Amino acid sequence: MAHGYNPFLARLGKLATRRPWLMIVGWIALLVAAVPTAGRLPAILEKGTDVISGSQAIAARKLLDREFDNPFVEPTLVCLTSTGTTAVDPPMRQAISAIARDVRLIPGVSRVAASTDAGADPRLTSADGHTAFVLVGFKAQPGDDSRILRDIRKTVAPIVRQQQTLDPTLQVATTGATAFRDDIIGRNSTDTAKAEQLVLIPVLVLLLFMFASLLAALLPVLLGVAAALTAMAGATLLASVVTLNTYVQTSVTMLGLALGIDYALFIVSRYRQELQSGEDPDTAIATAMGTAGWTVICSGLVVMVALGALIPSGVTELASVGMGGALVVGASIALSTTLLPALLHLLGPWLDWPKGLTSRILRRRQPTRWKAWGTWITRWRWPAAAVALGILLLMGSQTSRFKVGYPSGHWFPADLEAARGAGILLNMHRTGLTFPLLIVVKSRDGSQILSPDGVSALIQLSQRLHGDRRVSEVLSPVDIKPGLSATDYLNLYAWPDSALAMNPMLGDMFISRDRSAAFMQTIMADEVPFAGAMAFVGELRHHFGPDNPYEILIGGTPAINLDMNELQQAYAPWAIGFVFAATAVVLFVAFRSILIPLKAIVLNLLAVTAATGMIVVVFQEGYGAQWVGLHGALGSQPILMPTLLFCLTFGLSMDYEIFMLSRIREERAITGDEEGAIVSGLASTGGLITAAAAVMVLVFGAFVAVEMALVKMLGFGLAVAIALDATLIRGVLAPAALAIAGKWNWWPGDRKSLP
Repeated sequence: MAHGYNPFLARLGKLATRRPWLMIVGWIALLVAAVPTAGRLPAILEKGTDVISGSQAIAARKLLDREFDNPFVEPTLVCLTSTGTTAVDPPMRQAISAIARDVRLIPGVSRVAASTDAGADPRLTSADGHTAFVLVGFKAQPGDDSRILRDIRKTVAPIVRQQQTLDPTLQVATTGATAFRDDIIGRNSTDTAKAEQLVLIPVLVLLLFMFASLLAALLPVLLGVAAALTAMAGATLLASVVTLNTYVQTSVTMLGLALGIDYALFIVSRYRQELQSGEDPDTAIATAMGTAGWTVICSGLVVMVALGALIPSGVTELASVGMGGALVVGASIALSTTLLPALLHLLGPWLDWPKGLTSRILRRRQPTRWKAWGTWITRWRWPAAAVALGILLLMGSQTSRFKVGYPSGHWFPADLEAARGAGILLNMHRTGLTFPLLIVVKSRDGSQILSPDGVSALIQLSQRLHGDRRVSEVLSPVDIKPGLSATDYLNLYAWPDSALAMNPMLGDMFISRDRSAAFMQTIMADEVPFAGAMAFVGELRHHFGPDNPYEILIGGTPAINLDMNELQQAYAPWAIGFVFAATAVVLFVAFRSILIPLKAIVLNLLAVTAATGMIVVVFQEGYGAQWVGLHGALGSQPILMPTLLFCLTFGLSMDYEIFMLSRIREERAITGDEEGAIVSGLASTGGLITAAAAVMVLVFGAFVAVEMALVKMLGFGLAVAIALDATLIRGVLAPAALAIAGKWNWWPGDRKSLP
């Protein structure tokens, strides 16, 4: 690895020039097989379930699925509203009746409750009669619930169209926890495809301007697409053995296009530079592989290390991004070091077509401006560093107002059907039905929950729930009829067998099969924000002390997010520490320096905090929100965002750090001039780093145009971080810091040349 040249990669480049068709045919076969495999990924992701290590919420849901027969644990609701008719008028009444009748026939549906049923619950209709919902219950395995939901929507659609001819104001939407999950998966898939379509042409135009050659511009784009496709197929295979979340698609597309293009860009640029210096094509390929190829592998390792920190997080969302990212980085490295040199060998003679235009444009792009800039930075290193550092610290200071929050209605696209259904429920003041709290009270020793002590414990908890203004309603064995007192319930369950025989649905809905546990479904009030529901869960989990014979398990979406929050607070410091340590080791091995890894960590940390600060300003507080397609401030951001942004940015920005330092080290080895090497290294890499960063900003910026707020937020944060890294950090602060440190940058140095 002396002076940044890796002989093994140079030999690999020569092998590709001797056996180009072997490489090309092998990759074509792999990509042909990858197309149908990658196409199966969305269907597989539908069958996945959230995994949060040690989550009480998931344990509660598993207990409900395993020991209870209640199909309405997290119900699906077909919501209807009309300004022209009410639930007792023919158009709306007929729609409700037809929906209930036909949905009951869908395989997998267990129970349906509607206002048109005999003895129907009056709470199925609003007080003014203009809004109603049909309650649909089913118990299904992951994946089957999505199929049942689609069948429900297919069944409802023609009924609604028919009734809308009689009442044009009739609106219907299906919502619930399953509906939200299914809609989010579907929207993420369409958003990912939309981002791909948005970004490819602008990236191609940018590369065309940079290379002044259509063929040279096409190569990085093709490799980026191939990397994303290969990784998507790999994710499909991986999803058959581990649980993955829909965000694996987003991460693979984002990173596949960004890194695949960037890595190919580095190698193609170095290849052309070697040709211009007089090397023959095959030697130029070997040199490009030995230098830029080595940079690609080093930076790829750092990216994989950073993303690898997400995998053992215990949270499906983070682990999915980590695994998807690791797959796509590996694919990008493999394509850049095997397929790309083979393509360069075959296409080399035509790479600069049309030669006249290409040569004229390239002659005008001599790196004189970057050389002048580097000279100015090294001369005025202290004030330049102070100005850049001041700007970054000012942006990063906004993170002091960071506020953790979780999705509420305005986080979702207005046209998302589940969100529209939740909006209809708001007219009835029952939006809490979409994400109910799932409370299970269980005896620790397996004794009967309907014993006098057990019933007393349930009554005590029910009274606490009803006495809290954050709770709208409670459905439980001790809340079956308004007006019944604690004494009435104790008398009712004095003979449990008789009570359950007289009310068989009571046992099915609220008592476990072994009668050791009871289910209390709790609906939060409309005005309680998601964070408020999470806080309520945290309080309620301590209702029974450790010495109490009964324990409480709380599930549901608010409880899941609370578990995720607590797990991330505990895990994030370990992830950050791991990334710091692993990055330092990789950079020390690559550059035999102590100061360079420390400097890289500090500079990347500045980029992450500055980008997080801008997310706070734009998304959380709403300044300029309209420019990113939001209607207003979100008010908060999920705790996953800083961890995701840190790991992704830390890995990605190392591309430019390693690329620039490698060239500076090459120049230093030749001339021995510290400042001259910084100027020459910046002059030879500045334009390329700017172009590579522009590619990444375009790719990540395309995800700002999607509709899901969380994906939009991540795309914005990454685009800002990379833009800052390529300008203030890599263009100002990094060379200024190198000039300040001088020869100490390379201490202790290469005591011995590495293989």
